[in-house]
Amino acid sequence: MPKLTEYQHLLLTVFDRPMEESKKQKVPEIKFMNFAIWKHLKEEEFDCLYGILNSDLFNHLNMEQRYELFYRNVIYYNNNRRRRKQREYELNARKRRNKNGTI
Repeated sequence: MPKLTEYQHLLLTVFDRPMEESKKQKVPEIKFMNFAIWKHLKEEEFDCLYGILNSDLFNHLNMEQRYELFYRNVIYYNNNRRRRKQREYELNARKRRNKNGTI
């Protein structure tokens, strides 16, 4: 069995893509597999990403378009998570400042 990249392995084992198709896919960008989303993927996010690659709803798109849509959705989910964490951090910082009597 040929050596697969982490991204190709993800496509093959997690998203049930065929071996030949997975081997052809290149990692979209260097940091893609280091995105925090891969550690904290919610069920509905996974279902959406899985559906993009495997659902009949997207039969009107060729596989190249599906992978582009998959990639854009991963970035969207990752950015949402990052923004949510930033807002939580800012809110907690405000609470700490108010608790300490500084504004």
